[in-house]
Amino acid sequence: MTIVALVVASLNRNHDQYVGLYRRYQALARFLAGEGEAPLLTYPAWGYPWLLSVLPHPELSSILLQVALAVVTLLLARDELRRLGLPLRLVDLLCIGGIPWYALASMKLADTWAASLSGLGALLLVRALRLGDLRLVLASGVVFGIAANVRSELLGLVPFAALVALAVEPRRIRRDAPAWSIAAAVMLCLLLPWGWFRAHHGAPFGLTTTNSGMVLYQSLGFQGNAWGIVADDRVRKQEVREHLGSEVDPASAEASRWFRARAIAAIRERPLEYARKVWHNFLATIKFGFYGLEMEPMLSEQDGRRYEALKEQLKLLAGAKVNPLDVEALRRQGLWQDDFELRSVPPRLWAIAGLPLLNAALSATYLVALLGSLGWVLIVERRWLAEPLVRVMLGFTAASWSLLCLLQYEPRQANPLYFFGLPVVAIGGQALWQRWRRDGRAPARRAAAPAPAGR
Repeated sequence: MTIVALVVASLNRNHDQYVGLYRRYQALARFLAGEGEAPLLTYPAWGYPWLLSVLPHPELSSILLQVALAVVTLLLARDELRRLGLPLRLVDLLCIGGIPWYALASMKLADTWAASLSGLGALLLVRALRLGDLRLVLASGVVFGIAANVRSELLGLVPFAALVALAVEPRRIRRDAPAWSIAAAVMLCLLLPWGWFRAHHGAPFGLTTTNSGMVLYQSLGFQGNAWGIVADDRVRKQEVREHLGSEVDPASAEASRWFRARAIAAIRERPLEYARKVWHNFLATIKFGFYGLEMEPMLSEQDGRRYEALKEQLKLLAGAKVNPLDVEALRRQGLWQDDFELRSVPPRLWAIAGLPLLNAALSATYLVALLGSLGWVLIVERRWLAEPLVRVMLGFTAASWSLLCLLQYEPRQANPLYFFGLPVVAIGGQALWQRWRRDGRAPARRAAAPAPAGR
């Protein structure tokens, strides 16, 4: 697992898809280290920038730590899966082949820390529920709290996961609810220092980041939406500049309130369009799946432009969101085909796109298997819900996927589904294997049955 994770991190070392966001982390890291002026202190959360501020050679050392944490968390999950008696070969295949988990760990972003820490917190909670150990419950809350200081959506994710886990197995509510409540309370308390830090430096007190309004409004800009919203950061900056002033950051508390009000007004005006948006996001997770290795940094400038055009053409063909500003830029460069056909793509470009297409296909296969396995566990083999591991991870799976659909889907935000879905997928794989073996032996038994009558 470590070898695979390091290979993935090495291949993806030059990724640049979220370079703008990484610069925000660096700016806050410099301020926390006592260098430079104060940036926007309400976004991003201070956990990941603080780590960058104390690590030597952070662009390398942070990745090594991320890989180590991701592997350790997955190893602990492997132990829990083996304890359930699931097929060892299947469990090892899912763990060693966990490319989406390792790809997330290769990114210079806070996402991997939030995912690994929330996964570790979930596993601690599983052991706490199994053993009835209050110390493990408190440890789980502490880890959730650290994760929430990295990405504040944990404040919504943990309670949402708790509601799902308690709802699918109501007989366990009396025993499980106190543990969930204590862990969530500890997590909440550990966010207070960040709120005080913000207030001390003149920013509004709060426990969540202040980009949520822009994210909510931006998420309404799916392909063909009736609101006519274009999902593009440059458009949002221009809107803020025109309505709130050039000095206002689109991720600030003021801009977030303004965007949130616009988003809520749009949803109230067209509630069915919002329902269509939720469905669109759900289909997008299946079609495009997990974040994988970025091809662009590995290509020449010319191949990179052609590949970017092909990506947008394929997304449009699949009915996914494309940025009209990017399309217009590609059209000016002579790289956009209004009458695009798959047979017009040269073999060299298909070879370049081969790895991302394989990633999309494997992602879709895993997510469809996860959906089928969820149905199997909830309807057919409910006995598995007696296991804390299944209840907790099922809760986080449903909560994570729901937030992707209700708010915003980006491939990197879907990668934690791989980890949280492992127990359910392994159970589904075991059931499918057992059924296949039974069906495979049945014809042989039927063929042998007439033999006694012949004698």
